[in-house]
Amino acid sequence: MEGITEEQMKNIIIVLGVSVIKSGEVSAGRRSLLWTIIVTVLNDKDVAYHTSVLLEMLGAQRTKHVDDVLMHEAVKQLPDHEQHFEYKHLKDKLEQAEMERKMLKFVERKGGEKSARDWETPACIKDLRPLGAKCSLVMDSKLGAFEAYYAGGKPTNSMSKTWEGPRNNYSKLQCLNICVDYLWTNHADKNRESWPTI
Repeated sequence: MEGITEEQMKNIIIVLGVSVIKSGEVSAGRRSLLWTIIVTVLNDKDVAYHTSVLLEMLGAQRTKHVDDVLMHEAVKQLPDHEQHFEYKHLKDKLEQAEMERKMLKFVERKGGEKSARDWETPACIKDLRPLGAKCSLVMDSKLGAFEAYYAGGKPTNSMSKTWEGPRNNYSKLQCLNICVDYLWTNHADKNRESWPTI
């Protein structure tokens, strides 16, 4: 696909009269433009065929492994009933891989960043966490997320929720509520005090 530019692909999509289908990218780039053209022109083929054509055109070597983000986009293109029944196990695995990727990103941050986030978090937000427990609640303005940590928490030790991100439309308050609920639910599960009553 070296001979065609993104501008030319955009013009093809305009002529086809379709909207760009994002393919694992935050903004519509080369892969999304190509994916849109493939899906539109080869609409009588299945998603597996679309994916193989895309990989071939992008110059990817034949492999049994397909990028999780690309596979997630392919599964989202399936009709709802197929997503829920025939490919549910695949969708669940892809969502788990996405969550693990986010958690690794959360864990890999440097200590200086962690203390900076802790410093920038207002005291009124920190005060929402259970006192005396090994837990923390911080606001990361740079990522647009609230992050909660509870030692020995279930299902994991930490939780992060992004507000108004590309994959969700949670408000800032909803994200804070989800993280605070995570902390207090884990606190109550350890047979400690539950949510304070007001």
